[in-house]
Amino acid sequence: MPGAATTRMQAFTGAKARSHVRAEILAIILLLATVACADRSILSMSASGIKQAFGLSAVQLGYILSAFSWAYVIGQVPGGLLLDYFGTKQVAGIALILWSLATFVLGFAGYFAASTVGAVVILFALRFALGIIEAPAYPANARATIMWFPKSERGFATSLFVNAQYFAVAIFSPLAGWLVSQFGWPWPFFVLGVVGFLSAVVWYAFMREPRHHPRVSQGELDYIMENGALVDIDAASERTAKSRLTWSVVKSLLTNRMLWCAYIGQYCIIALSYFFITWFPVYLVQGRGMDILNAGFATMAPSLFAFFGAHCIVAALVFLLFMGRIERVGEAQR
Repeated sequence: MPGAATTRMQAFTGAKARSHVRAEILAIILLLATVACADRSILSMSASGIKQAFGLSAVQLGYILSAFSWAYVIGQVPGGLLLDYFGTKQVAGIALILWSLATFVLGFAGYFAASTVGAVVILFALRFALGIIEAPAYPANARATIMWFPKSERGFATSLFVNAQYFAVAIFSPLAGWLVSQFGWPWPFFVLGVVGFLSAVVWYAFMREPRHHPRVSQGELDYIMENGALVDIDAASERTAKSRLTWSVVKSLLTNRMLWCAYIGQYCIIALSYFFITWFPVYLVQGRGMDILNAGFATMAPSLFAFFGAHCIVAALVFLLFMGRIERVGEAQR
């Protein structure tokens, strides 16, 4: 009996001593996702100034605005493979430094472009590079979430970093509008480049595998492991068994009907959201006659409504599922 009491006491002490390092990791994941989304969307706030400075046509501006998306699609699969081969911390950290550099350098495009065509080439190349480099960002967030969070908490963590696209626009659009109105179109790129470099310092300082984090307690480690966290997904021993992308895998990805539903749904969401982070600010300035500062604040509205609307829909679905479960239980009892 004393042994049983001791065991219960140890279990109680372990529960009380459990750390919450995964909350810190979630904040870092959210930071990475927000910076990534801000870098890809910030061009729209400077687009009117860039168009005027270099004498661009609407078609030329369209090529520049779409460069990121083309490259991002191309880089997704290679980016995921790099994460599998070299691990989340290294790939995402290097990518963060490089895409921040591409963002920062874009602010100097006016010093290198001797003509309109030259400006189009330089701006397109830098945005294309940004898309390629940023490709591992969301897969890295997903891997970090799987590594640190048990199944019961993974949906919440994922929903936060997925909503980073709305956080980024809501936070940085007014800031970018103010910077453009006060200092000129290059300044949002300078500021976001510096923010990215500082974020890379935070990423390297705090991101660790669960087993090697200096502040994680044994209680928290046991809790996330016992509830489905893949704590060793980035371990060197796991990465030595490198997975191969085979034609059978590609075939299964392209022939699964459930996955096609996800593909189509994701396409519709991205197509709509990318309109608001590319052409919407340009429309407000050129089509509705707003100054860039007011356009920055107006650009917040779709993001805020999207964020709250998505969460209201999720809450409604959870409520309906819960009520349906109660009804089924009641019928079973009757």
